[in-house]
Amino acid sequence: MKVKVIGMAVVAGLLFSCAPKKPIGTQTLISKKGDCGDWIYNIPKTKDGIAYFRGAKTGAVSEEGGLNDARMHAAQQVAEMVKTEANVDYERARVEYGIPKDDKDIGSVVRDAFIALSDAIVQGIKEVKSCVEKYEEITHEGVRYFYNVYTLVSISEEDYKRIAARVFEKEMEKARAMKNRKAEEFLDKMREEVQQRRMFKGEE
Repeated sequence: MKVKVIGMAVVAGLLFSCAPKKPIGTQTLISKKGDCGDWIYNIPKTKDGIAYFRGAKTGAVSEEGGLNDARMHAAQQVAEMVKTEANVDYERARVEYGIPKDDKDIGSVVRDAFIALSDAIVQGIKEVKSCVEKYEEITHEGVRYFYNVYTLVSISEEDYKRIAARVFEKEMEKARAMKNRKAEEFLDKMREEVQQRRMFKGEE
């Protein structure tokens, strides 16, 4: 009986030693968690007044760290969107109001409003879904594991306008406290521009 067991162990050892080894750098997906659909590669198009943003972190050393970085990446894209949209409203209001670009009474107040708006919108985004992929990689030292993490967030036109109205009203109060009537009126004009303009148009 012992001879048979030893013989089987020897055969298994030989088979294992003869099995082809994976080359250095080989990466193998070993597990997935969450909703890992096509959105990872193709961000959903803007639809029904809702804009989507995908955050990603590849090569994360931990799942938690990867999720944090992916969310931060998505937030950065939202902040860039806010900057673009706010600049559109600023230019429309500035031209209509006849304010020069270098107007000192307006400039600093508008910059503060943009920062406050960006922070508020980022706080108002909704996480739609996330995906965590765990990989195994062959290295010179042996085997290491890492994570590719993705998150999809959204903001609706309705929420954007609601948050923007609140932010501009608060910034108008600050301008009023500083007795900066010009800035107060300009911020009110920008608030109107945001509310009247159609945003997040659906893509074809």
